[in-house]
Amino acid sequence: MSAYEAFITAVKDIHRLQALQGHLGWDRETIMPEKGAAARADMLAWLAKEAHSRLIHPDLGQMIAQLEAESGLDEDQQANVREMRRAHDKAVKLPEQFVANYARAKSEAMMAWQDARAVSDFAAFEPHLERLVSMTKEKISYLEVEGTPYDALLDEFEVGMKVSDYDPLFAGLRQRLVPLLDRIMAAKESSPDPPWPEGLEFPIEQQTAFCTKVSEAMGFDFKAGRMDASLTLSLLDFGQGTHDSPLDMI
Repeated sequence: MSAYEAFITAVKDIHRLQALQGHLGWDRETIMPEKGAAARADMLAWLAKEAHSRLIHPDLGQMIAQLEAESGLDEDQQANVREMRRAHDKAVKLPEQFVANYARAKSEAMMAWQDARAVSDFAAFEPHLERLVSMTKEKISYLEVEGTPYDALLDEFEVGMKVSDYDPLFAGLRQRLVPLLDRIMAAKESSPDPPWPEGLEFPIEQQTAFCTKVSEAMGFDFKAGRMDASLTLSLLDFGQGTHDSPLDMI
């Protein structure tokens, strides 16, 4: 087995563990029975810890270093090594137990939010939100970013981007949106609240039919995946009391 093949084998094992986390998270948000929440949080915490321990293992670090010194890799292989270097270097900064606790906290918060949402009780969810914010700040401190703290989180979704890269975009939006908001608030003060528009709630059956049609047009293979109703947070949830769910695909 070549050095690159050994590297890919180790990476695939990590990705399998992460895929299991994704599958169990999807199941939690769609069809998992309520009483399975505690066991599911345990599973997700263990999987997160196991994947993390493999990602930070010295053997993987040595494989990455060895492959970085090789000159015979093609562009795709170089990209794989480069991405795993980035993931490995970031992961070694995070304590293993913190990773497990963070995964557990997110799972518990999701279930608490679903219960709170059903009865429009934000206070029941608030402690979980406070814990997640606190743990996220702790995560940022471990990552030791040089710029704005949010750069550490932004990098997880937009690799290499920083808050400063988006400042011009938001400055332009602010110039247009703030005056518009002022006009809306002024109009609201001078007139009664309008009635809630009709037709903004869509039955699950119609959502399913629409999303199925769009997904098929995009080429989604329903023999290789599925779509189910799930809950998600929106500005309308607590205010309007609608419990129609969006759809989740896997």
